[in-house]
Amino acid sequence: MTHGAPEVMRLSFRPDRTMRTAWALISFTHYRAIPIMPKDDKVTRLSTVSAHIEAGYVHLPKHAPWLDEFVLEILQFPNSRHDDQVDSMTQFLSWVRERRRAVIRVYKLKGF
Repeated sequence: MTHGAPEVMRLSFRPDRTMRTAWALISFTHYRAIPIMPKDDKVTRLSTVSAHIEAGYVHLPKHAPWLDEFVLEILQFPNSRHDDQVDSMTQFLSWVRERRRAVIRVYKLKGF
């Protein structure tokens, strides 16, 4: 994070709650929310990033109080009662992938 620049948090929302949730985050936190609308269902979103996970590009801390619950949710997906963490992970990984593509396109345009 650059000093003085606001943090940006990528979030996904239900269409009927998007703006209300974004405004609440802006009003009550220091985050600048960028509302996004997922294009596919949760299973499809996971399948689009699963190759990155399987290739070992996703790293998790060895010790974290939330790790066991997070891994269990991933392993039980899509048949688990809760899937919000899996969905958040897929949204983040898709965002990272898209940003990387955008940077590569800019470099190609500049002749690097």
